Amino acid sequence: MQEFESFTEINKDIITKGRAKDYNSLVFAFVGDGVHTLFVRTYLASRSTAPAGKLHTLTNGYVRASAQAKMIDALQKHLTEDELRICNTARNVKNKTVAKNADLEDYKKATSFEAIIGYLYLTNQTARMTELLNKSIQVMEKL
Repeated sequence: MQEFESFTEINKDIITKGRAKDYNSLVFAFVGDGVHTLFVRTYLASRSTAPAGKLHTLTNGYVRASAQAKMIDALQKHLTEDELRICNTARNVKNKTVAKNADLEDYKKATSFEAIIGYLYLTNQTARMTELLNKSIQVMEKL
């Protein structure tokens, strides 16, 4: 097994933009879900001294499918051509599962949001990823 010297080294040059076209968009969504959740948890924890249980509840408000659907709707006009391709591919994937508290349309939009975040993370476009994550927080704070 390869050992890494730091957390950020893990995704360094793993996937080039060219190779990203060979990946299933649900793989990007799988990673993007974790990245988005960690970003929101870090954001909320850095701004509050609330107990972990309260932070967990607040986090759920940001990472649930209906919230992510609103985020992708607001971000759509800011996406690059590559990001739009990932978004559309992920939204159109036939998925056998749907989150228990989400309708199908919101679930598909949430999957496309997570796929973009995962794509940016795995292709080491962290500045762009952070820009979109910050915009997604702004969307939620306006609601």
